Amino acid sequence: MTPDDLKHLQTWLGLSTKELADALGVSAQAVFYWRTGARPIPLSARQTMAFIIREKAVCDKKTAEAIISIPLKALEDNGEQEAN
Repeated sequence: MTPDDLKHLQTWLGLSTKELADALGVSAQAVFYWRTGARPIPLSARQTMAFIIREKAVCDKKTAEAIISIPLKALEDNGEQEAN
């Protein structure tokens, strides 16, 4: 994960530096160092971020399905069937 990846992730999650730091169990200064490339992102933080990404993706999909009342899988299946 690069500093730019971290910046994009933070934006996608909609978290401040302090909120991201709290979620990762580190200081805001550590996140700042990672974002600027001054220090490498430790494996433990990258693993926690991967978990957060998966959880948000699942929540986003469930939220989208609830809003439109059509499972996204059904929409994907239709697209695949029409393409065949």
